[in-house]
Amino acid sequence: LFSGGVASRVRASFFRTWFDNDVEGRQAGSRAVKGWGEWQNEFRVSRAVTVTQGAEVTLDRVSSAPSLFGERTSKNFGVYAQGDVTPAPALTLSAGLRWDRARRDDGRTEGQVSPRLGLAVRVAPRTIVRASVGRGFRAPSISEGYTNSTFAGVPIRPNPGLRAEGSLG
Repeated sequence: LFSGGVASRVRASFFRTWFDNDVEGRQAGSRAVKGWGEWQNEFRVSRAVTVTQGAEVTLDRVSSAPSLFGERTSKNFGVYAQGDVTPAPALTLSAGLRWDRARRDDGRTEGQVSPRLGLAVRVAPRTIVRASVGRGFRAPSISEGYTNSTFAGVPIRPNPGLRAEGSLG
């Protein structure tokens, strides 16, 4: 908290996995790391207006036998901003915009701009009704695009052409 009207938050995580396995005579070991970070700022412009903005980044790296995932990396980046306006004590209106970009080591780059609108209405002292609509974006994970294996006799084949998915909800 920098002052009564400005706050900043930095969050980060690091995740590491590794396994060794011999599946049907094939070595299927994997080493993977995932790093994630977010920097978010909140500004109280007035009693009735708050602006939140931030950025986040995710880096994935997998090292495994070519018969499983191979050597893969992916980088995802997003920036966002949202404004919240409280024109009356029981009503808050929100509008936001987010831009995402995902890049894989095979050169595929995808992105999307995602708008969002929302409202919250206090209908009783302890009850708030919320509604929102917005777009979403999700890039496929490395395992979703590149797994080449067999599980319980069922072949799992890579799909490097798998594209990012968007949603409206």
